[in-house]
Amino acid sequence: MPKTAYDTREAAQRYGAEDISEHKEQSAYLKTAGICFIGFCFSGLDTFDGLSPFSVGFLSVVPFEYCLPVFIGSSLGYLLTLPVMSALKYVVALGITAFFRLFLHRRFRNIEGGTANYIIALCSVLCSGLVFMLFTRFSLKPFLMLCLEAVLAMCSSVFFLRASKSPVRNTGISGLNVKDTVSLGISLCLFLMCLSGFTVEGISPARIPAAMLVMFAAVYKGVPAGAICGICVGASLCIDPDYRHLFPAYALGGLAAGVFSPFGQVGVALAFSVCYCACSVISGLDNALIISLVELGISFAAFLIVPAKYISALQDFLHKKGMITDTRINKQVAANLKKAANNIYEVSDIVRRTGDELDNTVNPEVNRLFANIQRRVCDGCQLKKGCWSKHFNSTASDILSLCGVDAPPKGKLSVEKRCIRKDRLCSFVASSRREYIESISTKMKIREMRRVLTDQFSGMGDFLSEIAEKTSESRMIDTARSNTMRITLQDSGIDIDALSYFTNSSGAVTVEITLLGKTFEDSEKKVKTIIELMTKRFFCDAETRTSELRTLIIYKERLPFDVQIGFSQKPVKEGSVCGDTIGIADNGSNTCCALLSDGMGTGKKASVDSTMTVAVMEKLLSSGFSYDSSLKIVNSALIAKSTDESISTIDGVEINLFTGQIDFYKAGAAISLVRKGNQVITVEKSSLPLGILRNISFAKESVSLDIGDIVLLLSDGVTSGDCGWISDELLSWSTNSMEDLAKHIVKLCSLRTEKNLSDDMTVVALKLIGNKQKKKL
Repeated sequence: MPKTAYDTREAAQRYGAEDISEHKEQSAYLKTAGICFIGFCFSGLDTFDGLSPFSVGFLSVVPFEYCLPVFIGSSLGYLLTLPVMSALKYVVALGITAFFRLFLHRRFRNIEGGTANYIIALCSVLCSGLVFMLFTRFSLKPFLMLCLEAVLAMCSSVFFLRASKSPVRNTGISGLNVKDTVSLGISLCLFLMCLSGFTVEGISPARIPAAMLVMFAAVYKGVPAGAICGICVGASLCIDPDYRHLFPAYALGGLAAGVFSPFGQVGVALAFSVCYCACSVISGLDNALIISLVELGISFAAFLIVPAKYISALQDFLHKKGMITDTRINKQVAANLKKAANNIYEVSDIVRRTGDELDNTVNPEVNRLFANIQRRVCDGCQLKKGCWSKHFNSTASDILSLCGVDAPPKGKLSVEKRCIRKDRLCSFVASSRREYIESISTKMKIREMRRVLTDQFSGMGDFLSEIAEKTSESRMIDTARSNTMRITLQDSGIDIDALSYFTNSSGAVTVEITLLGKTFEDSEKKVKTIIELMTKRFFCDAETRTSELRTLIIYKERLPFDVQIGFSQKPVKEGSVCGDTIGIADNGSNTCCALLSDGMGTGKKASVDSTMTVAVMEKLLSSGFSYDSSLKIVNSALIAKSTDESISTIDGVEINLFTGQIDFYKAGAAISLVRKGNQVITVEKSSLPLGILRNISFAKESVSLDIGDIVLLLSDGVTSGDCGWISDELLSWSTNSMEDLAKHIVKLCSLRTEKNLSDDMTVVALKLIGNKQKKKL
């Protein structure tokens, strides 16, 4: 029978699955062989006077499925490199470690991967050493050496475990925290130190890649990385007394290679080689000199043979572009914002100093007036020289008094007494007065606008400075919790690439989990449960943001509080426009901002001023401006709005939905009332309204709220008389609707002042509620 399309497709799928399965099986074999080789290498060095416990530490933390290969490789390494008794001691230690790993895996699988593994490494070395000490004469030195060896095994297991769980494959070296970086570095140095014990005709296979590693570090990050890598690698390879020269050779070679890193591979290789040869010759080596130079020549040639594109690819892998941690981004953004704020402050200062210099210079209008008087009135007068030279200050002051600029003294002016052309002078001054005053008035307005511009620049500088501080402080990463939580989730069977535990300035927690090309739907609830148990906090459902490269899952802590808001207004005349304006600002953080502005007077003009005040303030607060920096900009905008006087008040509150604290900001505003339990607190602060003076500030007060507490913002029309009745009504109010409360207060106020109503009435009621009690009004 001929094959159908279905048969062909089924066969292709079957063969494809078989290929994938075969590939996975080959990868598993290679990984097992590699881990077995690492165990063999860690057992291959008689490190410190017969101490070589690193394979025991490695076996205590390796994944359980690789325990047998590591046991075989490590045992073989000990038997081939150490004396019989020492080798048997370590093989027994490996056996004890494997037994405990098997016992824990079967009975207490959930405690593996932590302190229990470290204790296993310590106890295995101690037990095997004590057993072998029973067959020898006991002395203090061997016992102390045994304790040191056990501590070395335990410490090495700590570094091996942390290095194996570090997310270096996904974040690169630049994305690791300090502890992960140190663990990787120490683990690599221990591996090189142990591997250097194996030699072929005196040549160590470990020292060749070690030299290439130092040269690559210099190419990768220049002087700092080259010098640090050279020092660490040199220290790990100079254990053998015959090769003590390797420490200065690698250290100075790495430093020199970093200096010449701008010249590429050739410059780095030559600089390292020259320093290495110089240190080797100065050390006065005999047989080891030839071996060192041969190793250097091999590493030099191998480093130059590596194509530049592979070095570049390795750099990209270690750096992981686009995976920079949030802390670094915050610091960089904060620094840029701070620099921009300082530049704006400098611009503001330049405008201010320029204005002061212009104000301090002689007024050109005055010079023009004096020149015209000298030419048209005093020309040809015999007293001209005396008036304008000897008595200049007196003459100038008197003329300005005649113009109405300066207040005239009692009696006749000095210039009127001595001037023989006083009638002509007074007539000319009177005709020039209007032009002069208009010119001075225009100049005064320009000066005022210049000062308003200075305030605008200052407000922008304050805003950028505040944003810089918020950026650097609002997302503080807790590296210890991040690492602990990441390890816990991985041990629970949840495969993630990176995890960051953030807290903001209020203490609210955000957990961000990064995946690369993976789905997370099946594990969302499980992860949320684990995070809540570890932090003892409650979180909202996960937010998922997917891009081409990664998937970001965000768990935000559920805020404990919310705010219920209601308001009511009544204009002074039925059907007219209310001069009060209400606004709600959302700045995207854990706060709720409410605004009440009362324009000067009533009607349309008052409404224009209060609406502008609230609209600008609301936009600024929603953009991240603080109340203080917003006040400068809104105040200067009201001053510059028109030639007419524009005055309005601001009564603002900011409620922190994480802590329950409410901050009051008052600029010429009426009193506010807060019901806390069975008492009413009056918030009354003296302050100036906006639009009068340049340098004004908020009067501030803070109150801590609990669930059920109510806040009332009132305009002048409500608080014009005795406010005791409002406190009584607030205490007796029992329903949940804040809009009903606001309408109730306005209605009672209208009845009490029906005949004497002289101002618009506005009431804003806010109630702090639990987050689960949120209701839409």
